[in-house]
Amino acid sequence: MRQPVFLSYSHADRPIVARLASDLRALGVTVWWDKWELKVGDSLTSKIQDGIHGAAYLCIVLSPSSVRSTWVKRELTAGLVRELEDKRVFVLPLLAEHCDIPLFLRDKLYADFTDSYEEGFATLLERVAPRLDPELCASLSSADDEAVERAARQISLTHLSNYTNWLASRLMSQVGSERRSSIVALQILRPKGLLGYLTLTSKDVEPSIRRLAAFYLAQSKTPTSIQLLNELTQDGVAYVRAAARDALKK
Repeated sequence: MRQPVFLSYSHADRPIVARLASDLRALGVTVWWDKWELKVGDSLTSKIQDGIHGAAYLCIVLSPSSVRSTWVKRELTAGLVRELEDKRVFVLPLLAEHCDIPLFLRDKLYADFTDSYEEGFATLLERVAPRLDPELCASLSSADDEAVERAARQISLTHLSNYTNWLASRLMSQVGSERRSSIVALQILRPKGLLGYLTLTSKDVEPSIRRLAAFYLAQSKTPTSIQLLNELTQDGVAYVRAAARDALKK
């Protein structure tokens, strides 16, 4: 899985951070946001240290509130140390409101959200989410399974993780055709974690997609895939049960 983007912010800025976290995740970017990561009883210091250590980038949301926040100052310090150690860009300033920018960030280009959220978000994406080819994405979204397979075979190893994350995020779509085309493409790409995607697909609300999962699970002779196929033989739809039984015979 791609390393996450760590969001450092003041709770006074939670509305924009919530939107930012959701928008990033919708595009397949893994996000470390305390609202999603911290549970009752967790050690704040330990969890945050682990989050920063495992992150690809630390995004610091700048505002009058955040530059005064003790926690944000600590996270910024940890991020700047990490940047010096790794000798690469790690801390990404996001200007949510005009404020007195911390000294060690003043020479950095920041994503400016003050006039336009969309422009600031686009600037951030240029760094954390390399662009995907829109024509290839359109082909990967086709209702024609063969067209999806042809498109998937065009994806190079260099860009495999980018497209895999995008396709995986679409498995949560409310649109059945998007979920179907995504699992077709993922089956061709065969990324690490494919069985997890097939597990999700085997429980899809649409019977035709569950039947497709049975067909793909037949190609994976693992205890988990066999267990999933056995579960599908008890499906409430006859043609899904038949597909699962046929898959177990192969």
